[in-house]
Amino acid sequence: MPPVAFLSAIADRETPVFGTTGLIMFESEEHFEYKEREFEDYMDMSERFFARYFNLLDRFYDLPACDELIMSQLRKEFPEDFIASLESYEDPSNLEDDLEDEEERNKRISNLMAEYEGQELPAEIRMLRQLEHRGRKLGWIFYQGIMDWSNIHIILLSTSLGKLALRVMFYLGRSMGSFNQGMDSLADHETSLGIVHFKRVQAYCNFSITLMRELSKHVTADIRAILTSRIQQIAKQREELEEHIADCRELLRLEGGL
Repeated sequence: MPPVAFLSAIADRETPVFGTTGLIMFESEEHFEYKEREFEDYMDMSERFFARYFNLLDRFYDLPACDELIMSQLRKEFPEDFIASLESYEDPSNLEDDLEDEEERNKRISNLMAEYEGQELPAEIRMLRQLEHRGRKLGWIFYQGIMDWSNIHIILLSTSLGKLALRVMFYLGRSMGSFNQGMDSLADHETSLGIVHFKRVQAYCNFSITLMRELSKHVTADIRAILTSRIQQIAKQREELEEHIADCRELLRLEGGL
């Protein structure tokens, strides 16, 4: 499997499977923090893989056997079962199943709203609606940011900056993907897992900002102004994510999961 396929595989497998579905309950704050670290440790493996992949790409980029050289080195540095899991990867996406899941979710929400018609909604339901409202706005901003960067990369940046620009695109894509996974976790009442995803998005935002600042050193003043504007936008998203995470923690307490 070529490295690009490996990257796609890991992106889809970022969420660990612990054999638990539905609302995850915690015995204490310490138990929650332990499970949160467990989730994060699992995803750290893919982060190390990505970092090493790009490091090797810089070294072998211009060689004809680039893909083979990168994978040969990665096999030496990462566990065999981790690599094997990527080699056996199959795309799990199914449009019909996704549509059925969405219809089922909408039905559950409609039924829940009908139960409280004419009454004040419970605090946890109000918090969920607040998270959903902010999530829709942030999700659109992440999507628009990727589209904007595509134009910046292709139209404004020189080919000599191509690898740096590609890294930015990678982390912007990861930001949107992890954010969507976080919102899916909230919809499935896996609030703790949603928190982990949103914290990961913050890290991706930081990586994107760092790379854009590096790019700013190698462009003209007018392009630098555009990059500065994008950096400020991502920094604002990062701040809103902090509010999102705080609300998720409050939701977890309201649900009795902590």
